[in-house]
Amino acid sequence: MVILTASLAESGNIYLLDMGQPIRIVDLASKMIQAQGLKAEVDIAIVYTGLRPGERLHELLIAPDEELVATSYDKIFCITCKDPAPSRPMIAQWTQTLEMNLLNESDEQACYQLFSYMYCCNDVVVFK
Repeated sequence: MVILTASLAESGNIYLLDMGQPIRIVDLASKMIQAQGLKAEVDIAIVYTGLRPGERLHELLIAPDEELVATSYDKIFCITCKDPAPSRPMIAQWTQTLEMNLLNESDEQACYQLFSYMYCCNDVVVFK
């Protein structure tokens, strides 16, 4: 699937591969132990460590303002943004204003500008 995706890829696009239904890690570990001719919890103990810092039980694969678009392959999707990207002049004006606020040491104005143009969605920063 990765090689097929590379053949589809256009500059700057992001693709999502449909890898099927999620499986429990304990089931995967048990199958791997059985594949070696051993028994789980008899020959090899399965230790439950819990979540470590930065780990998640579930992960969102697309942001709320994104959607999956089908490709010519039924298990490969292209992720696209529902909202249009800001224009180059808009980005240039935004960065010029931000630079001016930073040079004038106007921290309050710079922070206001940053947070008025962006919002945070989980770990992803998305521009309005």
